[in-house]
Amino acid sequence: MLEDFWLEWTIVTGRFWAGIDWSENLNDVAVVDRDGVVVARARIRESPDGVREVLRLLSGLSASHRHSRRQVPVVTESSSSLLVEGLVRAGQPVQPIHPRAGARRRNR
Repeated sequence: MLEDFWLEWTIVTGRFWAGIDWSENLNDVAVVDRDGVVVARARIRESPDGVREVLRLLSGLSASHRHSRRQVPVVTESSSSLLVEGLVRAGQPVQPIHPRAGARRRNR
């Protein structure tokens, strides 16, 4: 099922994907390219400044590649947080997943 999700995003975007490991205060953000290489990483606070930092991180990818930050889907373990709501308001595509989806995949 998770593989189908990534295949769908690959067809739509094909370049970068972002993941946010959500917690109440600090969130780890990583952006990977189509080969799975981490191209950007940050630790951000659950705050309006954190939302702006994620948007800057994603926008910064366009300095070396021709695309919009809106072409970078963001996957997160939370469907309702200040961070998710701020990204959605800014027009960023966000896809919440169940927190155990990643854990099941790691155990393979």
